[in-house]
Amino acid sequence: MNSRMNKRKITTKNMILCAFFAALTSVSSQIAIPLPFSPVPINLASIFAIGSGIISGPLTGFLSQLVFILIGAVGMPVFSRMQGGFSVLLGPTGGYLLAYPIASLVAGFITRKKRHSVSFCFLGYLSGTVICYLFGTLWFMFSTHNNLYATILQCVLPFLATDCAKNILGSLFCQKINMHFKHF
Repeated sequence: MNSRMNKRKITTKNMILCAFFAALTSVSSQIAIPLPFSPVPINLASIFAIGSGIISGPLTGFLSQLVFILIGAVGMPVFSRMQGGFSVLLGPTGGYLLAYPIASLVAGFITRKKRHSVSFCFLGYLSGTVICYLFGTLWFMFSTHNNLYATILQCVLPFLATDCAKNILGSLFCQKINMHFKHF
């Protein structure tokens, strides 16, 4: 029983990784390309949101993205275009942001035993991206009252190529980090 308790203990390393990935997600959210036909910009945040679970593990990744969302919800300008506040989470892009902790958690679980495999890292990224699309698309439909077809045209199709590239680059990056820091 005591050894089980030690495994669930939050370590200093986990707290540092949590803060690090919350910060990386915040900074990478600002690297955004707005699209004239969609309120959803292309940005790099998903690379670090999903990668947080692959590198630091499912729970720490989940917590890091939860910290990112909470910091933004209270008004810190950590969301895309230096936005913050609860209204952003209720806006058209809120579903994508709220998907980050779950995407990180799932990606972390998928890769936890095979973190050093680029194929498993890619599978983790792919799963995380699907979760972001699912939550984001459903929330966008709800918040804008668009139908599924219009939402897919605005929120899915324009992002497939860049998300594929981000998934490949993120997979290679995470695999290299995980290989370099084997006892991370």
